[in-house]
Amino acid sequence: MSEKYSVKIIEEKPIDSKEPIVIIGLPDVGLVGTISAFHMVQELKMEYVGFIESDLLPPMMFVHKTEIYPPVRVYKLNNILLVTSEIPISEYMIRPLAKEIVAWAKAKNAKFIITLGGIAAPNRMEIDMPECFSVFSDKSAGQLAQKSKLTPLEEGVMVGMYAELLKHGRRQGIPVLTILAQSFDRYPDPGAAASVLNKVSELIDVRISVEELVKRAEEIRIKMRELMQKTDQTLRRIGKAQELEVPPMYT
Repeated sequence: MSEKYSVKIIEEKPIDSKEPIVIIGLPDVGLVGTISAFHMVQELKMEYVGFIESDLLPPMMFVHKTEIYPPVRVYKLNNILLVTSEIPISEYMIRPLAKEIVAWAKAKNAKFIITLGGIAAPNRMEIDMPECFSVFSDKSAGQLAQKSKLTPLEEGVMVGMYAELLKHGRRQGIPVLTILAQSFDRYPDPGAAASVLNKVSELIDVRISVEELVKRAEEIRIKMRELMQKTDQTLRRIGKAQELEVPPMYT
């Protein structure tokens, strides 16, 4: 890839965290990662500290309370760094962005990376409390999954951004743990995000209340309909349908 299409993390404020935990919540199945990340930012009052710069991103900025923000951002709270996005990550950007995030995490001497997402469950309407599954890059990440009693996904296919993060994490020697909650496929799923955040709370030893998330579930679904539609289109272009179902032994 030429320099013109490079992807770079820009730190607008100093990030001096020692051995940080890097959390990634991006648009994916059920928008579980994005909903989880946005809730963490609001609930924990995380500080905006940087953004992703690339010509592969559309020329746009978001305005919130008169302040302008790039679409893919970095937030911080103590030793927790969070990367999230208000737009789908295009198929052209997946590989360079995953590579940049892992290289950046390694430069920060990160303890581990946690990615947040959903895995489509055909019977989601019948599930009151979505179960969370784990995929991990190495034994160290597997021990993290065991700590929070996550069910390991023994069979399946990982496609897209989180697959690339697992791959690069293993290459660079940084433990990567992916948490996937049973989720609706094409509808924003705050309930699945709540299940994911309960597990994250255990892993990072920070209480993340999900009461407000559950209470505002319908409002969140309505607000995120357009993002879900665009995300669904992107996921289908990258062949995400290959991992849309939990293997039979887990249903």
